[in-house]
Amino acid sequence: MKRANGTGTIVTLSKNRRKRYCARIVVDWTDEGKAIYKLLTNDKGEKYFREKIEAEEVLLNYNKAKGNINIDKTDYTFKQVYEEFSNSYFPTKEEIELEKTNHIKTKGKFGISTTNNLRSAYKKCSKLYNKAYKSLRKKDFEEIILNTDGCATVINSLANLFKKMDVYALENDIILKGYAELIKISKDMYIPTKNLSLPYTYKEIEKIWECSGNLIADITLCTIYTGARIEELLFAKIKDFYLADEYFIGGLKTEAGKGRIIPIHKDIFSIFLRYYNLNQNNEFIFTIDNKKIDYNTQFLKQYKDLMNSLNMEHHTHDGRKTLHSELDRLEANKVCVNQIFGHKSGDVGDDVYTKKSLEELKATINLVNYKNKKDEKITYLKLIKSS
Repeated sequence: MKRANGTGTIVTLSKNRRKRYCARIVVDWTDEGKAIYKLLTNDKGEKYFREKIEAEEVLLNYNKAKGNINIDKTDYTFKQVYEEFSNSYFPTKEEIELEKTNHIKTKGKFGISTTNNLRSAYKKCSKLYNKAYKSLRKKDFEEIILNTDGCATVINSLANLFKKMDVYALENDIILKGYAELIKISKDMYIPTKNLSLPYTYKEIEKIWECSGNLIADITLCTIYTGARIEELLFAKIKDFYLADEYFIGGLKTEAGKGRIIPIHKDIFSIFLRYYNLNQNNEFIFTIDNKKIDYNTQFLKQYKDLMNSLNMEHHTHDGRKTLHSELDRLEANKVCVNQIFGHKSGDVGDDVYTKKSLEELKATINLVNYKNKKDEKITYLKLIKSS
């Protein structure tokens, strides 16, 4: 991690030296633009040190004396750094509401999901709350990680929190060096996620069709036939639908996925047409009480109720998995599939130069025919690795 400009640096000399660490600062520049360095000394006049921490202390004392560091903050605790950091980068209630309503993330702030993950991670760090932040080392952070039981998301959120707080502390002269960047996450540090959700089977899709006319069932069918994320459908606007040409413009999450063309499968065209006509005076194609549907407070609860009534266990994103699995099974054109889903292909040529026509995208999506397979058996197994 780079130190702040003007605060010097620690130099590591040859391994053959007993005292291989020193602290130096730039005092001038040659006519050729090369730096002229000066080695700093401790109270005993020593320039070279056996331990790196000794050189760090010399550099820290120099920067305190020069006023390069806010002395009041060098004794900040982990809790104090977190409070300043969160106040700077976590969205306010108003900004959270703006993101929920318009899917607009406040510039310079974390999104809702990242904020929630970081807050949750902080709650697992109580042993660090009252420790001086400058005293924390890699082992302190790793001790929290190793003593936390959780899936990959939980463990990575902890590492992410430590790294972001280190950057904040470095930028604000609370520390001269960060150690969190040295953290390496391996699979043995987290618990593999069990009971991962799976695609809908053909019989399950048929059961959802039997509920067609129900708003939540209709939106679920739209995910199964378009591959769009639930929130992409909830944010889909009337003005972005071109029903005469059987497609709409959607996408939210990634640069590759934003503003992409999503072809409308012939089997669900009537669903989109119905809500398009129903919500002509509204901004969004799917609404509750003529307002945009909130994912957490409205859609998610009703979706769980629908799944329970059909005796199914699924997550809201399983429709996307279902279509992707079916298109793979049908050996559909990979470039078309990536453009429909908003995925990067991993091939620069495909992403930059290969463009598929609307007709090709529609032909790809219409390869799918779940209804003809309703009596065809397909079994997805949940494989749980033994510990």
